[in-house]
Amino acid sequence: MNIQGLLLKLLVFTLPTISLIYVIVGVHLFKPKWKHKINYFSYLMFAAAIYSFGYFLELNTFKLETLLPIRNVAYLGAVFVPTFLYLFVIQLTRKKLIKRFVVLLSIISLSLWGLFITNPFYHLIYQDIKLKVINGFGIVETVKGPAFYTLTFYYALLLI
Repeated sequence: MNIQGLLLKLLVFTLPTISLIYVIVGVHLFKPKWKHKINYFSYLMFAAAIYSFGYFLELNTFKLETLLPIRNVAYLGAVFVPTFLYLFVIQLTRKKLIKRFVVLLSIISLSLWGLFITNPFYHLIYQDIKLKVINGFGIVETVKGPAFYTLTFYYALLLI
């Protein structure tokens, strides 16, 4: 076996370990240090664990029919990672979090996830999805739709 293929498999198969570490850290830090406040870092760890484990399953899937539900679960984590990261940073800087703003960000994230779930019907995120098997891993090729750029804009806005 070639060294490049071995390194690739090693890299891919560390994703479940990383997901488990995220879950352990999230559970360990779940109880907030401040009274009556939510620990957004734990939620960030849970969302990252869902995404990284979903991505691991996606790479090890060889049928498109199996890939689509796995991808929907993975994107549940992906749409909440920037939201919880933003809320964690706000909490870390001890700025006041307005509950309506938190609800608004949650609704936006759930709406984006809804776009991913309904993509096979409306093709707003991806207009076309193809699955290729390369070096023993399922690689997805997509043609991006108009809502994909909305998601990218949302990520960029939260990072700014």
